[in-house]
Amino acid sequence: MATPAQRTNTWTLDEWYDQAVAGTTGGYQIEKFFWAWGRNQQGELGQNNTNQGYSSPVQVPGGTWGAPLNGGNFSSVSENFMMALKTDGTLWGWGENSSGNLGLNNQTSYSSPKQTGTETTWNGVTIFGASSLATKTDGTLWGWGGGHKGQIGQNNRTGYSSPRQIPGTTWSPIKTKSGAVNILMATKTDGTLWVSGDNEHGMLGLNDENNRSSPTQIPGSWNAEGLWSGYQHLGAIKTDGTLWMWGNFETGGGGDNAPNAKYSSPKQVGTDTTWKHVTGGNSYTLALKTDGTLWSWGTGSKGRTGHNSQTNYSSPTQVGTDTTWDKLSGGGDGGRAVKTDGTLWSWGYNRYGQMGQNSSSSPNNHGISSPTQIPGSWDDVASNYNIVGALKI
Repeated sequence: MATPAQRTNTWTLDEWYDQAVAGTTGGYQIEKFFWAWGRNQQGELGQNNTNQGYSSPVQVPGGTWGAPLNGGNFSSVSENFMMALKTDGTLWGWGENSSGNLGLNNQTSYSSPKQTGTETTWNGVTIFGASSLATKTDGTLWGWGGGHKGQIGQNNRTGYSSPRQIPGTTWSPIKTKSGAVNILMATKTDGTLWVSGDNEHGMLGLNDENNRSSPTQIPGSWNAEGLWSGYQHLGAIKTDGTLWMWGNFETGGGGDNAPNAKYSSPKQVGTDTTWKHVTGGNSYTLALKTDGTLWSWGTGSKGRTGHNSQTNYSSPTQVGTDTTWDKLSGGGDGGRAVKTDGTLWSWGYNRYGQMGQNSSSSPNNHGISSPTQIPGSWDDVASNYNIVGALKI
């Protein structure tokens, strides 16, 4: 049987459809919209104002938000600014900009989205502290913003207000949602992991406490999706599905049943080989497994671990019994996650309404200690400290 000729953009309502005829090429993507909520004192929610904040999702102007096909992370969130991609490969930022972290060649803050440069080849972005990191489709890696710890990989401790290339052309698309410390983490297409920046508490995982101002390799083969830098500790997943952590761990954040431990090189968490993604925040860790289960450990105050309590855990403990968790983001004192059915859930501290529940209060001001649904159908989420951004379908 002959293969039917493919057609594009000529379908009419109620017309018969067959994939062999329609084809699977052309890069079609469902239209998605960007929503944000939480604190807004620096215009970090992109609403063209600097009011106190929003405790339920508000739409960021514009459409076509989302990473290009075969790209990395669509957005990243810091304490007071956001960076986000559109599907056309353009990069946008808004919020506080005193370190040049928006990449606009100035230090002016903006309360609505501003395009970074004119390039249309960005395919992944992340924020760490007051610095930004992004990749392009040609395999190059770029950094800008604060550089006082050497965290933007320029072999110096200088900050830059526009993107500066980091040597190499085989970097994997950035998939890390966000980081709380001044540390660059990125992988290359060969699975190698590279770091630079602040090495207090051995946070670079290089078995010492010396800062690095250019990317330095951590031995092993690593998964680009499984990288995370938190308050004083970091985590990463190897290509064999094992989870490793290093840095300074308070109240069991290292997941190895050893509260207040400190490691300057990667230490494996348990023996499981089914870890998919790791994130977290202030003295706690969140992680997903490939079977769709959600796990957390560390400090439980403010409900940040999602266990419906304020209890601390020093080893990975499953959150509920669901097996449909798909995408995950931490930061500050709580977590956000999307399930395979498109529902979005949040838990933790709620001082600025970052739980998206149309309120900035919580029981006894201790936070919301178990996953609570935010209405709507969602595709992905990024969060950190007091603000959240998410793609809505």
